[in-house]
Amino acid sequence: MDPNSELQKAQHSALNHYRWGIKESAQRTQALRAELREIEAESAGVVGRNDEALSSADSYLDSMPFSRAGLIGQLEHDGYSSGGATLAVDQVTVDWREQAVRAAESYLETMPFSRAGLIGQLEHDGYSSGGATLAVDQVTVDWRERAVRAAESYLETMPFSRAGLIGQLEHDGYSTGDATLAVHQVAAE
Repeated sequence: MDPNSELQKAQHSALNHYRWGIKESAQRTQALRAELREIEAESAGVVGRNDEALSSADSYLDSMPFSRAGLIGQLEHDGYSSGGATLAVDQVTVDWREQAVRAAESYLETMPFSRAGLIGQLEHDGYSSGGATLAVDQVTVDWRERAVRAAESYLETMPFSRAGLIGQLEHDGYSTGDATLAVHQVAAE
């Protein structure tokens, strides 16, 4: 066999192997670029979705008070993932204590809560026990007047005996003294 022929075959084989490697490398590069484009598109979608969630969170906080947990729950209800809602809420600039005070004031404008009842409502809304208590302590409220309003409200909807109305007010969290005074005042009117 001719040594030049063997050398040419070896060179030809090496060249084909080299070309095949380049072609395979180019295909892998294209696949990686396509994968990178998909990741970038997904990332842009997540960022865009997060921006939407953040905007929604800000909008909600502008219109009404929310606890952190309550706002996350609202965003989840709106269709944002738990992680997306949490991320958005963690990015808003908000004083959660102020939100609790605003919530307490809002409830007091519309309903005759007792101190204990209002703290319980705020806790139900997702505020911590300490945060709810601090908020209620910061609002100016005449709890006896609240008890009177609650007694009047109950009597507008159903008849109560004196003892039954006092018991209902105590169940709502009013002290025995405030409940008794409220029922006495309502009975005198």
